[in-house]
Amino acid sequence: MPLFFGTGWTQNKVIKISGVDRYETAAKISEYKYRKGGMVLIASGETPFDAISSGPLVIQEKGIILLVKENEIPKTIEKELERVSPDKLVLVGGENTISKKTENELRKYGSIVRLDGKDRYETSKKIKEYKENINKNSNKVGVASGNNYVDALVSAPFLGSEGSLILTAENIIEENISYVFGGEKSIVGYTGANRFAGIDRYETSIKVAEEITKNQKNMPIIIASGEAYPDALSASTISSDTKYPIVLVKKNEIPASVEMYIRSHKPTKVYIIGGENSISEKCIGQINKLIEKGEASRSNITIGVSGSNNTQTNRDENEKVIFGDERVKAEVKKAFLDKVNLIDISKVIKKEDIVNFEPTIKAMRNLRKLDVSNIFDDNFDAYYPKTIKGIEEAVNLESLHMTGLRSADINRISKLTKLRELNISRNEIDNADFVNKLTNLEKLIVTNNKLKNLDFIKNNKKIKVLTATSNNLDDINGVSELANLEELRLNDNKIDDVTPIKNLKKLIKIDLSGNQIKSIDNIGEKPELEELYLTGDYVGPFEEPQMTGNCIENIKPLAEMKKLKILYLQDLRLISDLKPLSGLKSLQQLTVRNNKISDVTPLSNLTNLKWLHLYKNNISDISSLSNLTELIEFNFAVNRIENIDVVRNMKKLATLMGYENKITDISPIMDLDTLENSLSVPDDLGSDMESIGMVNLTRNKIVDHSPISSIFSKDFHGRYSFVMERAKAELENISYEENGNSSIISVENPLKGPDGSVITEIFMEEKEINEDEVNEIKDFYSYANGIIGKQKEDNIQIEAIGNVIKITIPKEKVKDGRLNVMIPYEKIYYTEDFERDPFSGVLEMNINITN
Repeated sequence: MPLFFGTGWTQNKVIKISGVDRYETAAKISEYKYRKGGMVLIASGETPFDAISSGPLVIQEKGIILLVKENEIPKTIEKELERVSPDKLVLVGGENTISKKTENELRKYGSIVRLDGKDRYETSKKIKEYKENINKNSNKVGVASGNNYVDALVSAPFLGSEGSLILTAENIIEENISYVFGGEKSIVGYTGANRFAGIDRYETSIKVAEEITKNQKNMPIIIASGEAYPDALSASTISSDTKYPIVLVKKNEIPASVEMYIRSHKPTKVYIIGGENSISEKCIGQINKLIEKGEASRSNITIGVSGSNNTQTNRDENEKVIFGDERVKAEVKKAFLDKVNLIDISKVIKKEDIVNFEPTIKAMRNLRKLDVSNIFDDNFDAYYPKTIKGIEEAVNLESLHMTGLRSADINRISKLTKLRELNISRNEIDNADFVNKLTNLEKLIVTNNKLKNLDFIKNNKKIKVLTATSNNLDDINGVSELANLEELRLNDNKIDDVTPIKNLKKLIKIDLSGNQIKSIDNIGEKPELEELYLTGDYVGPFEEPQMTGNCIENIKPLAEMKKLKILYLQDLRLISDLKPLSGLKSLQQLTVRNNKISDVTPLSNLTNLKWLHLYKNNISDISSLSNLTELIEFNFAVNRIENIDVVRNMKKLATLMGYENKITDISPIMDLDTLENSLSVPDDLGSDMESIGMVNLTRNKIVDHSPISSIFSKDFHGRYSFVMERAKAELENISYEENGNSSIISVENPLKGPDGSVITEIFMEEKEINEDEVNEIKDFYSYANGIIGKQKEDNIQIEAIGNVIKITIPKEKVKDGRLNVMIPYEKIYYTEDFERDPFSGVLEMNINITN
């Protein structure tokens, strides 16, 4: 049997089943079950959604699940099909996921039934109907979100032969539902149904597991990845004749809810499904400890109810804390469940009592870390408590995050004198005098409030990090005696005088961007400074420059800051002399965007530079920069440069931007947006440049692209850079017609994905921006939304219909037979591990219309 045991594992307790990929893993699970005949359910190993509702059918039929590719049956699957010799095969999904060719090849292994609908939702109903036709007692129906595969997968052992699962889309309520899998955020409504929901997918899997095992103590369990779809789907094979629950874990961590369940349930056996890429050896080691020894898996956890110093002995430690707001209390209770506090708390509180746990004086005194931020009401609207009463009992807190509450009595935290870290951002605070009592503070964040000065911080001599961005600060004298300060972020305020920081010699990082600073002559010696940000107000291409914001001309005080690694002097508008920077040889990032610079020779010996932005100056010659061979990103756009031979030495370049110059020859580059240039392409371009990913030649009349064909074929998708796709100045196959006051222009769609297929997924509406997304994605969506919003204002409609892009535009917008449109697009692909891999960018099209 294909059992794999790690060092020290007991064979009858932990069984790991895995293969080299998802297909072999599915085959190994089937081989472990070692059944012949019966039903085999065939699902796509490439498309994650069609088969996620099929688990109950597999369990009812005591079947197995095997995975195939759209146009191929992997060898390991062929071998297992031959061994099993199934009575019938049930294919789940349409021909776009399992092709007709693959179906025909599968026929040699048994009779075939295909269950498919127009989408995952209809497919789930087809599976339900098929299951009910086989078993009339299968009359209970569960529902899960079609956008969250894990909630659907863990439902299978519970529903089993007695029920089916259907998937639902947002805002659609299905009828006659008995069970709901997932929280209100993923699937709303169904007040009369039994809901299995936790705070995340991992706890939801535990809610289902607890129901399955409530009368079967020590029942074996199946552990699968909550991050990799195929393994959890294949896990239903193990559960098909046992109904063992499927419990989800992270790749490198056992969530607290799962750990508690394993410790209390004490399963006699654990099946771990998937290889190292799904569940790491580190995680398996933690599971093994829990099974073998019952030990906590997090050895670094020291915070809990027991063993703390209690300096207030005049009160009953078991007295319950009275909170002034129930929602604040609920947030505090979560602290006793997080991974920092859980293990020690569990020594004195039984797991079944945690939900009903009432914080006591003793429990509160033992908290060291607390986050009470961004509270929401039942409608998921922001909730602002009138009081935070009760928080002050956590007298031994060392870290407190309390953002977005706006409570009138936030000064209660002045009693928490052991605090070393405090974040009270977004609370509309205009008076923070209570902070001066917190003399142990080392880190303070008061971003997005209404503070006008920093006088409240004069007594906090231990502070090393201060962030007070986006307030109304025009007076920073309060920091002048904070001799231990290492990081100071005061960007986006109204500061015009830097004298208060003159004597702060330990500063490593300073951000004074977005203020009203005209001079840095009094900034003082900064021997340890590594990062300095002085960015002014950005002026767009169509805006008149205003002398507001930071406007600095003299940068001589920077000359002695020899440890500087990052320096932002962009949008200061007045800098013309870079000589003070010539000796800053530690610099790695430098931007002097939007100034009056013409001579870059002083930068010639800054050989550690990796990132250099010279955008929008008066530069005509960059030949002196030939020594900057470590550059990874180089932006010299919007200047008067003709010759860029210097970049031939910059073999590490990943991004180079040089649009709006006078360039006549391009060299080894990755990401070039050469707007309004006249270019010739060297025959050897890209021949030996391994770092090249893409060359962009927007607005040029290139006839022969063969010298760069290999570059275009390399992988550049999945990056949220503002890529301008190649577009000819005069596109062919243009049709033009008029309809009333509108012009309708149709052009051949030049958008191609990494697989060569035409992309039709262009943005028709503004994209909702999820705050949890990475900054690159949020920046791209914000940029794209700006384009869409402007086009809506101009009554421009753009559609991608197959191979044609159709543009409907008011006739007056087509000036002199020329049209320029910007088209954001995003197509989602999936990696081998079914992670989202977006292919996105902005297509700029310049169209000439001739009558």
